[in-house]
Amino acid sequence: MQHDMMAKFREIILRPLSEADMECLRQWRNDRGYTRFLSAMPYITHEMQSAWYAGYLTDESIYTFAVDQAEAPGDCIGSVSLYNFRAGICEFGKIMICPELSGRGFGGAAERLAMHIGFQKFGLSRIDTNIHKKNIAALKKAEKDGFSMQKDTCSCCGDDYHHLIADKSEFYVSHPGYKTVEIDVFK
Repeated sequence: MQHDMMAKFREIILRPLSEADMECLRQWRNDRGYTRFLSAMPYITHEMQSAWYAGYLTDESIYTFAVDQAEAPGDCIGSVSLYNFRAGICEFGKIMICPELSGRGFGGAAERLAMHIGFQKFGLSRIDTNIHKKNIAALKKAEKDGFSMQKDTCSCCGDDYHHLIADKSEFYVSHPGYKTVEIDVFK
């Protein structure tokens, strides 16, 4: 969904996804080694990525943010999404950080900032996520960010995924610094 939300916390900025971000996201998504824990997809062409972006702009069920380093605003290093909104709950996922910066904490920082936006801007009480059982790094990051195991298997993704949830009140107990982060209009 085309939106104008942005937020900054320490080294990370979340801002609206733009057409200029599409090529780097397409390249990362086509890297089979990097995306081995994401849903399998065929090779994504420029045309497919452009068509996806055009559809995304009007899709009211998903809010995707570009992830920038605060020291280089406008230079996309990843993306993160909130989607499948329903009765005070949404899902978190579709997170990617460029492979060269993976493992430096940017994914966790982007995850926490997106969760804050979900809790504050959308008034959510809970955020769900589904993580591949073999993606140990993502499972550890999710636990650190306030997610806890809900079910050993995910009804929508299958037996290879864990279903985890994060409660708003527990999130802010673990991450009180986010309470003061303002969600601004991107200009």
